[in-house]
Amino acid sequence: MKHQKMMTWVSISGTALAIFLVMVFFMVDKLPTTEGYPETNRSRMLYGGGLDLHYAKGSRSGAMSFKMADRMYGNLDGIEKVAHSSSWGESYNVGAPGKMAYPLSATHTDADFWNMYDFHFISGNPYDSASVTAGEKIAVITRSVARKLFNKDDVTGEEIRVNTVPFIVSGVVEDINPVMKATFANIYLPFSIEEQSNTEDFGSVKVHLLMKPGVKQEEIKRQVQSRYDRLNQEFAKDSTEAIYHDAPHDVEYLSKGGIFGNYTPDLSSQHRQTYITYIILLLLPAINLSSMMRGRLRHRVSEIGVRRAFGAKRVSIIVQLLGENFIITLIGGLIGCVLSYVFIYFAADYFFNITHLDATGLMFATSSPSISMLFTWSNFFIALAVCFVLNLISAFVPAWKASRVAPAEAIAKSINN
Repeated sequence: MKHQKMMTWVSISGTALAIFLVMVFFMVDKLPTTEGYPETNRSRMLYGGGLDLHYAKGSRSGAMSFKMADRMYGNLDGIEKVAHSSSWGESYNVGAPGKMAYPLSATHTDADFWNMYDFHFISGNPYDSASVTAGEKIAVITRSVARKLFNKDDVTGEEIRVNTVPFIVSGVVEDINPVMKATFANIYLPFSIEEQSNTEDFGSVKVHLLMKPGVKQEEIKRQVQSRYDRLNQEFAKDSTEAIYHDAPHDVEYLSKGGIFGNYTPDLSSQHRQTYITYIILLLLPAINLSSMMRGRLRHRVSEIGVRRAFGAKRVSIIVQLLGENFIITLIGGLIGCVLSYVFIYFAADYFFNITHLDATGLMFATSSPSISMLFTWSNFFIALAVCFVLNLISAFVPAWKASRVAPAEAIAKSINN
């Protein structure tokens, strides 16, 4: 590093760029499934609610009603909590009386929804079961909506208009990052009485399931599949069949836009594509770094020859060169890792917001992910692992070739040069 400053910093810069690209791609891929406010138990969450019925003539698929959702997902062994929300977000015009209304992203929920997730209430409280059952016109809004409509945070008890219908604000929560697809909204409303009392098979319900610690997804899925089997025994007389699509699904499938499709999820092809991208992002800079290392070693031929003449073994030469290169790789890796976190933090809205939100209510969302979502120990160790792999790929072959140079030949080359 002292004698070849230019080559050293070129190598560090190349490594930093490689780690930057790998980590940016990794965080963009993993952030939608990383635990964070208010979904702090994502690893134990499952989601269901899609219904796919095939009749003698034709088929129909969509979201379940409360009745059907309770039959398929209620009282499952190994489930700690169950909650319900609307299966898809809606856009409502929301404003304060006499003021401009804004199209906001809205979600309908039951009272259990607020016990399922760790929402931070700045003001007021969530609506309870009695309020939902009674069909009261109350709502929970986010901090940014409260500030936009009333220029303050504490707006509990204030009246708002949702599509011109008066609602009372029962509470204000911290803004939700849009990558939290199970919970993101600008305004939360209780389910309508009509939806709660719907006796049909289809409705607008998404089911949220929190597994008990240690419970496996497969245990829950086996129970749900057996319920589908019993349901189909009843449907058989009407020549109807409910197709089981491996429900309930985890947060990864939810982040890909699934749950209500009339197909069985298969993420293996997406995983393969991700792995191929990682390999390409590693190989391309590794080839360049390997060329740089060969260039550095050409200036150290005499050093290697002298060491070999004094009895240094090939293994010790290789270990030394790998160690030196690993230090350079580690420095570049740390720089690239820091740059990737900073880049994603400020550019997160470009990667996430435009992909699955179309309401102008997006302006009311906190678009940047929190530091706790970006910096996790798993991400840190992955960055170190990438540095190690990049070092091996780029340095081993040049180091191995350098160790095999005959001492007399190396010294002769250095004299000629």
